[in-house]
Amino acid sequence: MFLHVKPVGEFCSFTIHGRTPTVERLYFHLPNEQSVFFNDEKDMDSLLSKPSEKESMFTSWMQTNEIYSEGKILTYTEFVTKLVYFSKNRCWQPRKQGYTIGRLNWVPLSVGELFYLRMILDAVKGPCSYKEIRTVSGSEYLSFQEACFAMGFLHADTKYIEAIKQASKWGSGYYLKKLFVTMLISNSINKHENVWEYVALLSG
Repeated sequence: MFLHVKPVGEFCSFTIHGRTPTVERLYFHLPNEQSVFFNDEKDMDSLLSKPSEKESMFTSWMQTNEIYSEGKILTYTEFVTKLVYFSKNRCWQPRKQGYTIGRLNWVPLSVGELFYLRMILDAVKGPCSYKEIRTVSGSEYLSFQEACFAMGFLHADTKYIEAIKQASKWGSGYYLKKLFVTMLISNSINKHENVWEYVALLSG
């Protein structure tokens, strides 16, 4: 048997991977928590005094919704099918060619409000401000978590409260508190303060 090994250069003319359509990661953040990139030699005060430096892909999206009428019927992930984001100018412009799929960055439940913001962004269309994102059926909520409850995305933790009630019939106060901590670690309780009220009441 004779083996013929091709020179490495013969393989370099072929594409070894590809992705169609393009998938774009969509960044989002809580109010005034966007990332700001700068060089060490730049003065921070003068840098932050420029309004454009405070803009991000996410805030620019909300601003574009004010002037782009079609944005009112698109979610954040759908937005990239019609517009393109130019990071250098921090602005969105109508797409002239190609097709792109948007994907929201993943965040864990443990980060709190940012997790609930992401949950809403999968459904809300055309908001022009954080206030509008937190508004459901004409009512503004103080937090993104409360807005998620109003939209029916979250449950009321009744199964956890019921489990604590059942455990209180035979478990000590120490055990109930330990059970509550286990629930917290699982990152599955939506309103831990409500569940804690039952723990405090039943554990004496």
